[in-house]
Amino acid sequence: MAQPTRAPANASTSPKKSSDTDDAEPAAPQSRLGWLLGWVVTPTLFFGGIFLAGAYVGANHPDGWVSSSVQWVTGLF
Repeated sequence: MAQPTRAPANASTSPKKSSDTDDAEPAAPQSRLGWLLGWVVTPTLFFGGIFLAGAYVGANHPDGWVSSSVQWVTGLF
C-alpha cells in the first residue's frame, strides 16, 4: 500500500497553542467494565490464586518447607 503524503512540519495551518495546555491531554472516560476488571476482577484473581495455592500446598504437603515456614511465621504472633 502506498503511504499517504505528509505535510511539511513548518507548514502548519493551525495556530500554535501555549505549551501549558499541550502537556495535559484530557483523559478519556473509563468504562464500568474496565473499572470492574481493573479494580475487582484482577486483584481477586491474583490474591485468590495466592490463597488457593497456599491452601493446596498446606493441605497436600504439610511436612514441606513452605508449610513449616508459614507455621513458623504465624507462630511469631
